[in-house]
Amino acid sequence: MQHNTLEGPGGDAAVLRIEGTPRALAISTDGNGRWCRLDPRLGAQHAVAEAARNVACTGARPVAITNCLNFGNPEHPDVMWQFAEAVAGIGEACRALGTPVTGGNVSFYNQTAETQIHPTPVIGMVGVLEDASKRLGIGWAADHDVVLLGETRAELGGSEWAWVAHEHLGGTPPALDLDSERRLLDLVATLAEGEFIGSAHDCSDGGLAVALAECAISSGVGAVVEPGGDLAPHEWLFSESSSRVIVTAPRAEAVIEMAKAAGVPSISLGRTGGARLEISGMLEVPVADLAAAFEGALPRLLS
Repeated sequence: MQHNTLEGPGGDAAVLRIEGTPRALAISTDGNGRWCRLDPRLGAQHAVAEAARNVACTGARPVAITNCLNFGNPEHPDVMWQFAEAVAGIGEACRALGTPVTGGNVSFYNQTAETQIHPTPVIGMVGVLEDASKRLGIGWAADHDVVLLGETRAELGGSEWAWVAHEHLGGTPPALDLDSERRLLDLVATLAEGEFIGSAHDCSDGGLAVALAECAISSGVGAVVEPGGDLAPHEWLFSESSSRVIVTAPRAEAVIEMAKAAGVPSISLGRTGGARLEISGMLEVPVADLAAAFEGALPRLLS
């Protein structure tokens, strides 16, 4: 799309201008092999929900999917079961979110010797942004309130934290309520259309800690955040509970009122500003250090 690209790498979804109109398309691809290894039906539902959430975080409304379904040897009964469960999960999620499947492809026999890959359905979601000038990014402005839409629970099964910190893949993926997910998607798009919020970013791999860091890195602006609830620090920071989006606004009150009316849980977390990301009682890191760690990760791995 060349000069029609409005949002490139680094955001939740790519945004492409529809030439000759005020509209744009938002496009995201998502999949989580660990979750599908633990529960292929639920993991596939999560892939659809996260792809829709990423599209909604640009301000677009999700409309349809395509897919790339990657599995091991289908002659093995367990792999064929994984495939059947994942397809059923995709269908259930798409019916709930109103996003028909326009096409896709299947890749079988992905294995080395007798070791199969994790079942990995990848979902490509497209959404429509009626007014491209109202698109959102993940970077926040200074002196805005930070609001979390959705509920954080102690859900670490199949998480980045469990794998990176403990090399553990077990338990069950986070619960997913598709009705709650649809309410969240509608709310985020409505907030964007009314210009109530200045940024939006979904919480997924790595949980709240990673999502907040990504917002700070993208904008170069820090924040002071107060944890809420009764979760242990590692649960609050790294739980990968579904149906959550971080938004920022000049004032939190209007966002929280609209969330309540939409039946979406919400909580004010803090305020943006400064050069450090501070999560009270848990961590405090200069944004420059976060950016250096992020930007230097691939060169370190390849050096």
